[in-house]
Amino acid sequence: MELKVGYPVKINLLPKKYAAKKTPNWLRLLFLAILLSFTTFHLYVYLVTQLEITSLTNEIGMLTREVTQLKEREQKLRAVQAEVNRIEKRINVLKSLIAQEPDWLRILACIGQSMPVDLYLDEASFTSEKIDCRGKSQSIFSLARFIDALSVYENLFLSADFHSLTLGNDGAYTFELSLRLRKP
Repeated sequence: MELKVGYPVKINLLPKKYAAKKTPNWLRLLFLAILLSFTTFHLYVYLVTQLEITSLTNEIGMLTREVTQLKEREQKLRAVQAEVNRIEKRINVLKSLIAQEPDWLRILACIGQSMPVDLYLDEASFTSEKIDCRGKSQSIFSLARFIDALSVYENLFLSADFHSLTLGNDGAYTFELSLRLRKP
């Protein structure tokens, strides 16, 4: 037997205690609001994280460029430091050579200050141990004054030795003198 009804009929075959109750609208709205707020929060966190990732990526790129620039500068500075070290070695070698040699400017200045007006040198040869001079003087006294004036500089000269003294046709004395130098 069939029952024909013009409107739809729902037949609930479950017992009443198992029947689903309709959820109130305020609870549905509450859960919808919570769902929307979580979705908004997650979207916000995602956007902020993406912005931070983008800014950090840019900073990494900038830092990478700075590192390459600093490496280039470091290489340039190392090259400059190597050049400075090489120059310092040269300077040290020159200083050691200068320390081994007598102070020629001072020695020649002392000889020049000690020379009387009527005495002059024709020739001089220099070694690190002595100076051999050849020259002329108008009188023996000028030559004696020259040697006496050189004896004042004991810190430069050990001794002054004559090798020869001759009277020339022009009335001038030709002499050869050897000045032994002190070690620096």
